[in-house]
Amino acid sequence: MLVKAGAAKCVIQSELTEERLSEFLNELLVPNTLAAMAANARQAAHLDATERLAEGCLAMMPLGDPV
Repeated sequence: MLVKAGAAKCVIQSELTEERLSEFLNELLVPNTLAAMAANARQAAHLDATERLAEGCLAMMPLGDPV
């Protein structure tokens, strides 16, 4: 999800060579790259994720069961 939103990078482990790692790190050092990724992460964030997860868990519990 974060990769799709432009907030993260993903490198397949079998493709992670010294050269690819160097390229990857150099890409991150381009001015404004990290700032743009951070902005994209903020836009993709679900600030109520904990509440939504808890509500979903409670909704799956049969009524009357002790917690």
